[in-house]
Amino acid sequence: MSGGDPSMYQRHPELSRYTDAGRYENPKEDFKTIADRLADLADPDRRHTVADIGCGNGELLYLLRRRFPAWRLTGFDHTAEFVEKARGFPGLEGVEFHRADLFDIEGSYDIVIATCFLSLFREIEAPLAKLMALCRPGGLVLATGLFNPFDIEVRVEFCDNSRPETRGRWRSDFNRHSQRGIRERLSAEADSVAFEPCSYDIDLASDPEHPIRVWSVRDEDGGTWLMNGAWQIANQTLMVVRKREAESS
Repeated sequence: MSGGDPSMYQRHPELSRYTDAGRYENPKEDFKTIADRLADLADPDRRHTVADIGCGNGELLYLLRRRFPAWRLTGFDHTAEFVEKARGFPGLEGVEFHRADLFDIEGSYDIVIATCFLSLFREIEAPLAKLMALCRPGGLVLATGLFNPFDIEVRVEFCDNSRPETRGRWRSDFNRHSQRGIRERLSAEADSVAFEPCSYDIDLASDPEHPIRVWSVRDEDGGTWLMNGAWQIANQTLMVVRKREAESS
């Protein structure tokens, strides 16, 4: 797709956990949140069309396929190795996968999903507009990201010098876009825009070989906070957008 260094995982897919086939049976907490919300927002028995943008190895689509077998699922990702992993996993038989950049994707879907994706972009206008364009009138856009409840935009650049593959290469994966700014941008085409915290109850150890990856810490009340090697709190927020129905002529 695009970001501070969009070709990082194309050059070094082995640095991503999406090449690990064992993840399918242990989905991310963010993905569980999305599946639970979709059970409330959409008809599980209707033949909804769903596009997962930046689908990685299809981990989320595998979860959705088990929970909503009537839905027609399609995944898109820019990294060929991730798409190949998804296509080769038996549990995703019947799900379509395409290698594509966000701005080259065409079509119209009832539900458009993008996880940990919008924070890759320093400027959110173009990717947000593209997600909305892929969503049919009356449909849903669900995206996880580091959406700021304060009216402050944050641009983050980092350079992971812990590994020879990433040394000296600047990336921009953890930008924070304000919730108010997104609501204003979508006011003309969305019936509703909601931001909901993703809940976590997990214990993740830090990875000394990949210090940029998240790990968990517990607060005094037992809540889970995710940290990363840029020394940021990385708990995701779920954005839920209901696109306005087309006006009848």
